[in-house]
Amino acid sequence: MVKDWTLVHDEICRLYYQDNRPLAEVRRLVKGKFGVIASERSYRTQLVKWGYTKYNTQASLKLDRAPRSV
Repeated sequence: MVKDWTLVHDEICRLYYQDNRPLAEVRRLVKGKFGVIASERSYRTQLVKWGYTKYNTQASLKLDRAPRSV
């Protein structure tokens, strides 16, 4: 598992978000280039932490806009 995601942050975000590659392909490319071995779940968790999302559904957009009670 990757301890320091900052080393691969830019590459992952470029491949996944800008180049619109599937996560499985991003994992394979990052593993080949940097030797990073991490699960798909770990990648998804980091992408959410960094604010990168794909395929937003109408339901998820409605949840984001819904007022929140305090």
